[in-house]
Amino acid sequence: MRNRATTKALPGLLLAVFSLGFQSMSPQDILSRSVKAHGGDKLSNWKSMTIKGTIDMYDGITFRAAYALYAQAPDKLRVEEDMTAAQGGRYFYDYFMNGEVAWSRRNLVPDRGNLEEMKRWMARCYGIAYYANKAESLTLKADAAVEWREKKDIQSREYKAVATSPAYVVAATIGKETFDLYIDKENFHFLQEVSGRTRRVFWNFKKFGDVIMPTQLLEITAGPRGEQITPYTYESVKYNVLIEDWLFTEDMPKIKVGRWALQHRVGYQEGHDAESVEVDGAERGPERLFFRVRPH
Repeated sequence: MRNRATTKALPGLLLAVFSLGFQSMSPQDILSRSVKAHGGDKLSNWKSMTIKGTIDMYDGITFRAAYALYAQAPDKLRVEEDMTAAQGGRYFYDYFMNGEVAWSRRNLVPDRGNLEEMKRWMARCYGIAYYANKAESLTLKADAAVEWREKKDIQSREYKAVATSPAYVVAATIGKETFDLYIDKENFHFLQEVSGRTRRVFWNFKKFGDVIMPTQLLEITAGPRGEQITPYTYESVKYNVLIEDWLFTEDMPKIKVGRWALQHRVGYQEGHDAESVEVDGAERGPERLFFRVRPH
């Protein structure tokens, strides 16, 4: 009887030990397993990356726009959101970063850019590997469930939960920002990123070459009028393909000696008398993008 009871208790004991082992995983272990689940070093050791897909953009009604991202390590990025086919005429947004310079364009008209936002966009190209490599501190938080929501058709504004997945939650601090990272407890896929008022949910993962990436993404921003939800789909993701240099320099702001100005009347500031200047980064002013310069 004693041996039989011990035999019956053994599976439960093993399950408890197994569960305890996973509960004691460190946040570093969780991120390391997530990086491995997404392709290991392939997730970050690339020279170029292109993504093609769609984005649903709301302008009175919802338009399904073409979405394209071109990235070249370490600091060149171009993002295109093109509603021309859906809306007719010419209707698109482009966002650029080249080194420490960011700018944007709407229907071929250049405008200021948000450098910090473009840097965050570039960081997200590395997926969970960015946080695993760059986090200054990691904290394991209580487990949670990630919810995936869908709407019945493109014009509907109501999203309903259609699936959930239990997740580890790791808080990663980089500089002054903290990101809550939700990692699937079963397959270690990176399911959700939360920072401030914005969370990004990733779903339906697929292998693109040697890397596992989501094919669906919801960007959810909380505001005074409720949540604003922007859905993306990734139809293709390619690594280390040739990207023409001009894609990262088109309508790029220029510096002129004696005054500094942006092309196409984006805005300029006069009064600098130096014969030569050194670009010391780009800043976004209250109204315009401008360059901070200093004479040699």
